[in-house]
Amino acid sequence: MTFGPLGRIVATILVVGVLWWLNAALGIFGVVIMAIYVREFLPSALKDIWRPVRLPPDESDVIRARFEAMRLEEQPPAPPESPIAERPAPQRW
Repeated sequence: MTFGPLGRIVATILVVGVLWWLNAALGIFGVVIMAIYVREFLPSALKDIWRPVRLPPDESDVIRARFEAMRLEEQPPAPPESPIAERPAPQRW
């Protein structure tokens, strides 16, 4: 599931907004909880929010894949291996 750009910004504001709430609601006790929150939860939450995701294919992806397959079919076949590659390498004197 993806949030989209606006959803990611809103989720980031909500996750970081908890810090402001902890400081405003709990005062000095909130600072201790805030330190634990910043150390344990915040990095993994932000990493999950901003993780790149692969979207399901749409019509343009299908068309692009067909075009690539057609382009590969039009290319000439690869030449056979060179017979010189089968010869043993010369030895040093």
